[in-house]
Amino acid sequence: MPDRPTHRPKGPRGPNAHGKLGPHGAKAFQGPKGPQKERSPQMENSAPQAGPAEEGDSADEPSEGRDLIWGRHAVLAMLEDDRPVNKVWILRSLERDSLCAQIRKLAKPKGAIVQLVERGKLDQLTNGQVHQGVVASVASATYADFDELVAMAMAAPKPLVVVLDGIEDPHNLGALIRTANGAGAQGVIIPQRRAVGLTGTVEKSSAGAVAWTPVARVTNLVRAIEDLKKAGFWVVGAEAEGPHLPYEVDMTGPIALVVGSEGAGMGRLVSEKCDFIVRLPLLGQVPSLNASVAGGVLLYEIVRQRVTQDPTMVPPPVPKQD
Repeated sequence: MPDRPTHRPKGPRGPNAHGKLGPHGAKAFQGPKGPQKERSPQMENSAPQAGPAEEGDSADEPSEGRDLIWGRHAVLAMLEDDRPVNKVWILRSLERDSLCAQIRKLAKPKGAIVQLVERGKLDQLTNGQVHQGVVASVASATYADFDELVAMAMAAPKPLVVVLDGIEDPHNLGALIRTANGAGAQGVIIPQRRAVGLTGTVEKSSAGAVAWTPVARVTNLVRAIEDLKKAGFWVVGAEAEGPHLPYEVDMTGPIALVVGSEGAGMGRLVSEKCDFIVRLPLLGQVPSLNASVAGGVLLYEIVRQRVTQDPTMVPPPVPKQD
């Protein structure tokens, strides 16, 4: 695979506008001609990226009570501690209270979303417990530093990271982290807003993979993809109308695989940053696959290509225990 270019070539953007990647060194593609169709999702959710969050979104709702704490002193103590935090909900009438300003100040360096809500929302989150107008969602694991994750991945023999654009279902996120680990990915990157964080359900759905797979949470996914490209990654995204099939694209080099959300697929700006857009061949009547299933298929196409190139990377089978 050729080195990552330092600039994007002029001409029409498309998965092969670079004219670079073919199947394992085969003839390079010329790319689609003429205007591309408006994209539709290959996978069943989109995350336009933004800066620090105030009015948060519903995607980070915890699905297990053990992810929540409430009460002013308890939430402040957690924010002052080293524990990672996904989100803080504050009673809207407390917006001008000094408590709200203090929580925002403590939440910002943790990358935690702060959302003003009505009392009914807090009552729902706490099942009617006395919450004093403040509820917080605790991350089940510590988020990795993005720059450190990228450096670690690029130092690996087969660099591979998974970028998730707005996955809202915790079961899908957990399953994708699990499959990413199985496929040898060095880490997963998720957006801060309009996406689920590392909740207990995610941890359980990952079957323990959260403990072994670094997950970085970024405020701007588009900028993160730009940084990945600068570091040497080729960015491959999936959409239903992608002009190429996965096995037509050489993915043996450093790859950042972008999996879109469950409903809307990749955001427009994220899609435009991809070097390649691929689609899965759907031969039946269903128009799309579940996000975690589609991501798993793509990850193991990457594994297939890499193992074909270097069969020695496959470990021996684990003996069955009696």
